[in-house]
Amino acid sequence: MMMNLAEAPIDGWRVGALLREMVRSAVAEMMARLEAPVTAQDSARRVQKIAEKRAAVQTAQRARDWSLSPEFAGAAATMTGVPSEALVTPAIGREILSTARRLLDLARDVKEECSDPLHAGRALLDDVGLAPSRSALKSPLLLSEAIEKACTAATPDVETKLRTVGCLARAFFGDVPVATLPYDQIVEFLHFVWNMPKGWGKSHGRNRFEQIGRVLDPRDEQRVADQQDAALVKDILGNNRFSIPEKRRRLVEGLTPRLTDNYLFVQRDMFNRIVRAALGAAATARDLEDEDRVVPSHKQLRAKLVEWHKQARTPCGLPTRVSRPKRRRSWSLEHLVELLLSPIYTGTSSDAQRWRKATASKRVLRRDAIY
Repeated sequence: MMMNLAEAPIDGWRVGALLREMVRSAVAEMMARLEAPVTAQDSARRVQKIAEKRAAVQTAQRARDWSLSPEFAGAAATMTGVPSEALVTPAIGREILSTARRLLDLARDVKEECSDPLHAGRALLDDVGLAPSRSALKSPLLLSEAIEKACTAATPDVETKLRTVGCLARAFFGDVPVATLPYDQIVEFLHFVWNMPKGWGKSHGRNRFEQIGRVLDPRDEQRVADQQDAALVKDILGNNRFSIPEKRRRLVEGLTPRLTDNYLFVQRDMFNRIVRAALGAAATARDLEDEDRVVPSHKQLRAKLVEWHKQARTPCGLPTRVSRPKRRRSWSLEHLVELLLSPIYTGTSSDAQRWRKATASKRVLRRDAIY
């Protein structure tokens, strides 16, 4: 299956999420039908309908006709953010019809033999990454719902941070179920956050006079910054009149400042809260093994940062990314001399105007808060 998904016109992880949601909803419906009262006539009609659908799917597979795919995966595609036109492409349509056929076979066995869908469909559930348990069949929380749930018990400051990273997450993933987000894609999301311009989201144009403003897409803001930086790097590296130190200075001054490493860890922790709100503490606990994690740990993220920093340099070692963290610069000796020889410390001639130098006749030295 994964080889086929590699040929898909959209991200493989999103197609996998589509198939997972397709199986989850179908098996949940089987469980509900199995536990609901039904007559013999209804049961016979249901079996006949399943047989007709299976025959139609088999015919479509033989003819390489993928037009039936939206019928089986339309609702799952809407939930997982897969565009409807992608469902009829060969790479995705083939997987949808193959999964639909297996689901119809399972539905027939469940209906005719009253089998437990979780037991009879264990292989199918395992193939799409679902556990054979009732809890795995619950409708997953969407990203927007998980953000709101995480904000419910958060302080105002934390809520602001949650909504900030939530805005970036929805721009990157779309409003998809949190349970469909794989580890590798979350690492890519954190890399996306790391590359965001430092002042992103502040050009909305809203103020006390204008409340409407404009809606900004974080992806567009990053794309514009990337294009500007790429043009600057190309221009400076192509200028042979500059020495390497001069090129480095111009790059550091001209590149768009990006978010700092420390702030990325804050964003990671906030996103971890959102995932915990959707999947529970068991999926985000600190004592989890690395291979069982949904969101990378601080240790894993530090290792990724080392890799990303190496990628953010030219072959000659010049930077293509700057962050400019808030750091106070050391005072020079000249500044210190100017401060300590000011009238505040050497004496002033006026209590009201402390900047006036002391005169020969009057010198006041007041050791107050200013001093």
